[in-house]
Amino acid sequence: LMAPPCCNWPLQRTYACFLSHYKLEAASDARYLKDLLQRMMGAPVFLDSEDLVDLRDLFEKGVRCSDVLVVLCTTSIALRPWCLCEILEATRAGVPVIPVILEGKGFSSDLLKEQLENLESRLEKVPGLREVEDYLLQAEATFAELVS
Repeated sequence: LMAPPCCNWPLQRTYACFLSHYKLEAASDARYLKDLLQRMMGAPVFLDSEDLVDLRDLFEKGVRCSDVLVVLCTTSIALRPWCLCEILEATRAGVPVIPVILEGKGFSSDLLKEQLENLESRLEKVPGLREVEDYLLQAEATFAELVS
Protein backbone atom coordinates (compact mmCIF):
# COMPACT_ATOMS: atom_id res chain seq x y z
CA LEU A 1 0.00 0.00 0.00
CA MET A 2 1.48 3.32 -1.09
CA ALA A 3 1.32 6.34 1.18
CA PRO A 4 -0.45 9.39 -0.26
CA PRO A 5 1.65 12.45 -1.12
CA CYS A 6 1.94 14.91 1.76
CA CYS A 7 2.49 18.63 2.13
CA ASN A 8 2.43 21.26 4.84
CA TRP A 9 -0.80 23.10 4.11
CA PRO A 10 -0.34 26.83 4.83
CA LEU A 11 -3.44 27.01 7.04
CA GLN A 12 -5.05 30.48 6.93
CA ARG A 13 -8.16 29.69 8.95
CA THR A 14 -9.31 26.93 11.31
CA TYR A 15 -9.79 24.28 8.60
CA ALA A 16 -7.92 23.57 5.37
CA CYS A 17 -11.26 22.77 3.71
CA PHE A 18 -14.96 22.23 4.25
CA LEU A 19 -16.40 19.16 2.53
CA SER A 20 -19.82 19.94 1.07
CA HIS A 21 -21.76 16.86 0.01
CA TYR A 22 -25.18 15.26 -0.27
CA LYS A 23 -25.12 12.65 2.48
CA LEU A 24 -27.36 10.14 0.69
CA GLU A 25 -25.04 10.06 -2.32
CA ALA A 26 -21.58 10.72 -0.85
CA ALA A 27 -21.40 10.26 2.94
CA SER A 28 -18.83 7.47 2.87
CA ASP A 29 -16.81 9.26 0.18
CA ALA A 30 -16.76 12.40 2.32
CA ARG A 31 -15.57 10.52 5.42
CA TYR A 32 -12.85 8.78 3.43
CA LEU A 33 -11.76 12.03 1.77
CA LYS A 34 -11.68 13.86 5.11
CA ASP A 35 -9.30 11.29 6.60
CA LEU A 36 -7.14 11.20 3.47
CA LEU A 37 -6.90 14.99 3.13
CA GLN A 38 -6.05 15.46 6.80
CA ARG A 39 -3.18 12.96 6.47
CA MET A 40 -1.99 14.50 3.22
CA MET A 41 -2.16 18.15 4.31
CA GLY A 42 -1.43 17.82 8.00
CA ALA A 43 -4.35 20.18 8.68
CA PRO A 44 -7.93 19.75 9.92
CA VAL A 45 -10.80 19.26 7.45
CA PHE A 46 -14.41 20.17 8.32
CA LEU A 47 -17.08 17.53 7.78
CA ASP A 48 -20.46 18.52 9.19
CA SER A 49 -21.50 15.02 10.22
CA GLU A 50 -18.40 14.82 12.46
CA ASP A 51 -17.57 18.43 13.36
CA LEU A 52 -20.97 20.11 13.71
CA VAL A 53 -22.78 20.22 17.02
CA ASP A 54 -25.28 22.99 16.25
CA LEU A 55 -26.65 23.56 12.73
CA ARG A 56 -26.62 27.30 13.41
CA ASP A 57 -22.80 27.12 13.37
CA LEU A 58 -22.59 25.56 9.89
CA PHE A 59 -21.68 28.78 8.11
CA GLU A 60 -19.88 30.81 10.79
CA LYS A 61 -17.80 28.00 12.33
CA GLY A 62 -17.60 25.78 9.26
CA VAL A 63 -17.67 27.43 5.82
CA ARG A 64 -16.26 30.82 6.91
CA CYS A 65 -13.49 29.14 8.94
CA SER A 66 -12.24 27.07 6.00
CA ASP A 67 -9.54 27.96 3.48
CA VAL A 68 -11.52 26.33 0.64
CA LEU A 69 -14.93 24.72 0.11
CA VAL A 70 -14.72 21.35 -1.64
CA VAL A 71 -18.03 20.32 -3.25
CA LEU A 72 -18.39 16.59 -3.85
CA CYS A 73 -20.37 16.58 -7.10
CA THR A 74 -22.96 13.83 -7.31
CA THR A 75 -26.24 13.49 -9.20
CA SER A 76 -28.41 15.62 -6.89
CA ILE A 77 -25.89 18.04 -5.35
CA ALA A 78 -27.34 21.04 -7.21
CA LEU A 79 -30.79 20.33 -5.75
CA ARG A 80 -29.76 20.14 -2.08
CA PRO A 81 -30.65 23.38 -0.28
CA TRP A 82 -27.94 23.17 2.38
CA CYS A 83 -25.25 22.41 -0.22
CA LEU A 84 -26.37 25.38 -2.31
CA CYS A 85 -26.34 27.58 0.79
CA GLU A 86 -22.80 26.40 1.64
CA ILE A 87 -21.65 27.39 -1.87
CA LEU A 88 -23.43 30.74 -1.57
CA GLU A 89 -21.92 31.42 1.86
CA ALA A 90 -18.43 30.50 0.63
CA THR A 91 -18.82 32.85 -2.32
CA ARG A 92 -20.00 35.68 -0.05
CA ALA A 93 -17.06 35.09 2.32
CA GLY A 94 -14.45 34.91 -0.45
CA VAL A 95 -13.76 31.22 0.22
CA PRO A 96 -12.69 29.50 -3.02
CA VAL A 97 -15.04 26.74 -4.20
CA ILE A 98 -13.50 23.59 -5.69
CA PRO A 99 -15.84 21.07 -7.38
CA VAL A 100 -14.73 17.43 -7.23
CA ILE A 101 -16.56 15.08 -9.59
CA LEU A 102 -17.13 11.68 -8.02
CA GLU A 103 -16.86 9.16 -10.84
CA GLY A 104 -19.58 6.53 -10.79
CA LYS A 105 -21.96 8.70 -8.75
CA GLY A 106 -24.07 9.65 -11.77
CA PHE A 107 -22.72 13.18 -11.99
CA SER A 108 -22.00 14.87 -15.30
CA SER A 109 -21.56 18.45 -16.41
CA ASP A 110 -24.58 18.00 -18.70
CA LEU A 111 -26.69 16.90 -15.73
CA LEU A 112 -25.51 19.89 -13.68
CA LYS A 113 -26.33 22.26 -16.54
CA GLU A 114 -29.79 20.70 -16.80
CA GLN A 115 -30.37 21.02 -13.05
CA LEU A 116 -29.24 24.65 -12.98
CA GLU A 117 -31.62 25.59 -15.79
CA ASN A 118 -34.89 26.68 -14.18
CA LEU A 119 -33.32 26.05 -10.78
CA GLU A 120 -35.83 28.24 -8.96
CA SER A 121 -38.83 26.21 -10.14
CA ARG A 122 -37.00 22.94 -9.36
CA LEU A 123 -36.11 24.10 -5.85
CA GLU A 124 -39.74 24.82 -5.04
CA LYS A 125 -40.21 21.04 -4.95
CA VAL A 126 -37.20 20.38 -2.69
CA PRO A 127 -38.25 19.32 0.84
CA GLY A 128 -36.81 21.52 3.58
CA LEU A 129 -36.00 24.50 1.39
CA ARG A 130 -38.51 26.76 3.14
CA GLU A 131 -36.92 25.97 6.53
CA VAL A 132 -33.46 26.77 5.16
CA GLU A 133 -34.70 30.07 3.72
CA ASP A 134 -36.38 30.97 7.03
CA TYR A 135 -33.22 30.14 8.95
CA LEU A 136 -31.04 32.24 6.63
CA LEU A 137 -33.43 35.20 6.82
CA GLN A 138 -33.44 35.00 10.60
CA ALA A 139 -29.65 34.76 10.72
CA GLU A 140 -29.31 37.72 8.38
CA ALA A 141 -31.71 39.81 10.52
CA THR A 142 -29.79 38.89 13.69
CA PHE A 143 -26.51 39.85 12.06
CA ALA A 144 -27.96 43.17 10.88
CA GLU A 145 -29.10 43.94 14.45
CA LEU A 146 -25.64 43.15 15.85
CA VAL A 147 -23.89 45.40 13.34
CA SER A 148 -26.22 48.39 13.73
